[in-house]
Amino acid sequence: MQSMNPMKRNPMLNIAHLLLKSRANGPGVRAVIWVQGCPIRCSGCHNQKMLPFEKRFIVHPEQLVEKIMSAAFVPEGITLTGGEPFAQAQASAILLKTAKKVGLTTMVYSGYNYQHISKSKETSFRGLLRFTDILVAGPFIQSLQGKFRWKGSANQKILFLSDAYIPNEVL
Repeated sequence: MQSMNPMKRNPMLNIAHLLLKSRANGPGVRAVIWVQGCPIRCSGCHNQKMLPFEKRFIVHPEQLVEKIMSAAFVPEGITLTGGEPFAQAQASAILLKTAKKVGLTTMVYSGYNYQHISKSKETSFRGLLRFTDILVAGPFIQSLQGKFRWKGSANQKILFLSDAYIPNEVL
């Protein structure tokens, strides 16, 4: 009989930083979670310290939501960025599922384009998408950077994956 891998049953999230209150990372006031590690390595990335796959702060996704909900100010939602959230898709999906259960909206930044994510054979990618209200998808391209709302370069797409927000009202 094979022993079960405890990380498969209860995956942990490796985060680099948590900000409990931000108005710059999505609609309304949001808690922002930066995950540690990114396989994409976009040239000119603003989060260079979050690229290496190294252990930073290891947390249970459910406990992270509890921390956010117990803060002095409860945000409208959470934004997951990085690093690359899809590099920790299983734990990230649990985080977003837990957040949605307590009434928070969800937003995810990814360096992968939507086609790559949605057609991936990684079932955990689809799990993460299922609990995402807004997805900002696509690699950061330094030559296309500008002053855009919620994205760093012109090629990136802001996708509304649920009816939690009406695009014309928040963009």
